[in-house]
Amino acid sequence: MSPQIVLNWNLDPNNQTEYWSIWQKREGEGFVKLLNISPPAISYTVTNLESGINYDYFLEAVGIAATTFSSIKSAQAPFCYPPPSKPVVTVTPLCAGYTPRMQIDWNDTDNTVFYDVLRKNVTAGETVFTNLFTGLSSATLRKVDINVEEASIYQYIVKAIGSGTDNSNSSDPSDEAAALACSTIPPFPPVLSLNTVVSTGDYVFVSLRWTDSGNEEKYEVLRNGASIKTLIQGVDYDEGDLMINYLDNTVTDGESYIYQILSINVNGSTNSNIIVVSVPIAVPGDFTLTADWAEDRSKIYLNWTEANTTAAGADISYQVLRDDSSSFASPTVICDGVIIAPFECYDNDPSFSEKYYKAVASNNGGTTDSNIKTIMFMPTWKEVKP
Repeated sequence: MSPQIVLNWNLDPNNQTEYWSIWQKREGEGFVKLLNISPPAISYTVTNLESGINYDYFLEAVGIAATTFSSIKSAQAPFCYPPPSKPVVTVTPLCAGYTPRMQIDWNDTDNTVFYDVLRKNVTAGETVFTNLFTGLSSATLRKVDINVEEASIYQYIVKAIGSGTDNSNSSDPSDEAAALACSTIPPFPPVLSLNTVVSTGDYVFVSLRWTDSGNEEKYEVLRNGASIKTLIQGVDYDEGDLMINYLDNTVTDGESYIYQILSINVNGSTNSNIIVVSVPIAVPGDFTLTADWAEDRSKIYLNWTEANTTAAGADISYQVLRDDSSSFASPTVICDGVIIAPFECYDNDPSFSEKYYKAVASNNGGTTDSNIKTIMFMPTWKEVKP
């Protein structure tokens, strides 16, 4: 939007004016003629202005027998900003415990400084939307209306407000949405999904998550049809949590498990979807490599800590690799097949340049790399006569 100034004047009652000349003076400059305009026009909109700059105007009325001049009028070009784009609003009825809520969501809009949210209670017979939330940050794209009544129907409008004055854009009214009867209905079915599975010699666990039912009092975690954990609201998780997480660390690698969540309140219970999780055989756990020149400086001594394994992972075999690059794109095997303590070996043919070493532990589950050690060539010095 570019700034504009609108000029208005009266017609000559004697019809003696042939045309008007419009003169403009920008702040700090002289008057220049913009154009001539003929009757019956009585207004003109000036464009090509700079925001915040003062301008002076007068009219020169050129008549059949004489020319007259208006007084000088001053105006400041307004600050104009692009309007916000139009929000699109959706409303989701929820429960928080046994109390109804309305979740209002909208999209991120361009050129927005803040948002207002307006509400209409259709059930109460309201005919106009009134402010519910005002001055919300432009980063806010969700609000929850906590002052709703069970079974009452509501509509919402989101207004995006931009810079300047009278610069806003409102969404269409949302679809009518009825607040839930949270005190009399069973929990909403949670939606269960898998966070991750970790299976190493150090840790074996399954991490689950599910959506909050809203009006539940507790959850039962079912594994292979049996309850393995009860999570109580306010003890094991907070009432306002929208996503519940649970870590099952009583699983065995190499096995598969069936999970389901049971959501419970005084009105009944509901089941989540079922997911099947396969826990792979655990790879070796983490371990640490050390490397340094041997005392005689003729070879590199390498040793490492023992990595943990599981029954399914079985025994671990180690090898040590050397390469010119830490990426180990073309490694040389220094030692291989180390399965019992002491976990050590020697590089009997060290290079006179920088080299990288790492150990690799292998079992039935796969491989785990140690840390990487860098060894620099260690020169031998002797005194030479000049």
